[in-house]
Amino acid sequence: DCDDVYKAGQTTSGVYTIQPDAAGASFRVFCEMEAGVGGWTVLQKRFDGSVDFAKDWKSYKIGFGALVGEFWLGNDKIYQVSSFRAYILRIDLENWSSETVYAEYDSFYIEDEAAKYRLHVGAYSGTAGDGGEGLSYHDGCRFSTHDQDVSGYDCVASNGGRGGWWYEICDIVNLNQPYKHGGGGNKTHGMQWWPWAAHRFSIKSSVMKIRPGP
Repeated sequence: DCDDVYKAGQTTSGVYTIQPDAAGASFRVFCEMEAGVGGWTVLQKRFDGSVDFAKDWKSYKIGFGALVGEFWLGNDKIYQVSSFRAYILRIDLENWSSETVYAEYDSFYIEDEAAKYRLHVGAYSGTAGDGGEGLSYHDGCRFSTHDQDVSGYDCVASNGGRGGWWYEICDIVNLNQPYKHGGGGNKTHGMQWWPWAAHRFSIKSSVMKIRPGP
């Protein structure tokens, strides 16, 4: 993973090739290197709306976008990386006033495609807010897209154009919803983190990244 890349002496953020499973295939990822901390493997990045996240199951499975721009790494790759060792998940968020917050979960992994990439996150810390109304709300949920909605509530289609996510009834956090330039639209129509943004605005940028736990 990117932490191994960092420990091997590559301390500049950028695109690197990793091979989480020695018996499996290698693939390219964006590594965010943090001095004194290590390498973060980036799972998702959005900041300008240049990539449409309203994709089908296959697209979320293999990944889409450009690693040097907006992208989703791909659920198969996220599964491969997160099942390799124990990870911390960090999510960095920014609003349209350049205010930033973060959420960190002391464990993170997803299950394989047969289990619909079910999400598992641990205890929260940070400034974005959770209290059971952040990503913790989605703990244990399966992944859904518009062509494979397993939420039981038709969550993906209910507001139209939604991106793939770990839907419950239906979402409190969703960083793959349509990008709203200027933050317009209520929380059910744009990128959202309910404890922070609520109905007030749609988030400007997000980064989801993991590194090995202590």
